[in-house]
Amino acid sequence: MKLTKKIVLFSLLAIATPVLMNSCDNNSQHEKHLKSDHDHSEMNEAFVKDKKEFKAEVKGRIAELKTEMAALDAEIEAKSAEMNEDLKENYADLREEMEEEREDLQASMNEIDEQAEDNWEAFKKNTENTWENTKMEYQKLKLNLKESFDSNK
Repeated sequence: MKLTKKIVLFSLLAIATPVLMNSCDNNSQHEKHLKSDHDHSEMNEAFVKDKKEFKAEVKGRIAELKTEMAALDAEIEAKSAEMNEDLKENYADLREEMEEEREDLQASMNEIDEQAEDNWEAFKKNTENTWENTKMEYQKLKLNLKESFDSNK
């Protein structure tokens, strides 16, 4: 009987050893997967935070631009009696270009939430370029108006 017990015991060990080894390996893989999920979660949280901060920044730029354009519009309105028709047309054309630039910036802001992480940096760069173009157009508009007013005096 002792031999039978030994055979059964060895058989059980032979069966249990691979199962236990596989279980340990699965635990190790599970721990790696959990760590990977945690790392990905942290990256995703940072990405979401970056998007929120960038959206707030773009929103602030749009508000700033609206304020500056409203002030410029008020100045033009106040000086409209002094302006000749060419100057009024010039301002209207430049103002239209500015509005298109502002709309592009607004469209970029509206697309922020839809951006995937793999395209994020390129999207941010494109939005930054749009902002720079918008600011250049605004500066050009102000300079052209100043020069036009100065030449009308």
